[in-house]
Amino acid sequence: MKSVKGIHSKSEEKLRIFVETVWYMAKSGCQCRLLPKIYAN
Repeated sequence: MKSVKGIHSKSEEKLRIFVETVWYMAKSGCQCRLLPKIYAN
C-alpha cells in the first residue's frame, strides 16, 4: 500500500484490515453489523 498515492496511514496493519473489510462487504453484500468479529474495531 505504500506505493499507492493518496492512501496514508501510520499503521499498515490497520490499513490492510480496512481494505479487507471493504472487500468482504463488497463480496458478501453484508451490513456492517453482520461482519465477523475479526473485522470489528
